[in-house]
Amino acid sequence: SIWEQYNAFILYGIFLFFDLLCAGVALRYENVSLKNLWMVIPQRFVYRPLMYSVLFKSFVKAIKGEMQGWGVLKRTGSMGQLPVEIPKPAPIIPRQQPTVSPNLQPVRLKRKEEMAA
Repeated sequence: SIWEQYNAFILYGIFLFFDLLCAGVALRYENVSLKNLWMVIPQRFVYRPLMYSVLFKSFVKAIKGEMQGWGVLKRTGSMGQLPVEIPKPAPIIPRQQPTVSPNLQPVRLKRKEEMAA
């Protein structure tokens, strides 16, 4: 029968239906559009297995008592010199001193007392 052949697929489809239903209820409670509901399916097949693999690796490291680093690469210097073209610097233009017109007379500012008079 079909049930015996596709038992796992049918049960997983029912599970996905209820997963979508619960996600839809959560989105409605948060007042978020249901347009984001489609993201549950890729999350189920991509993000969660990746998250579970990272979690499993961290559990194994914790059980062994090992420290987990950030995965920093060791510098070996084996790349050699990369061909880099150094741009020429822009020419330096000397600053010119401002010129003063010979007809320009200095301005003497008046004090308040002189302005009142």
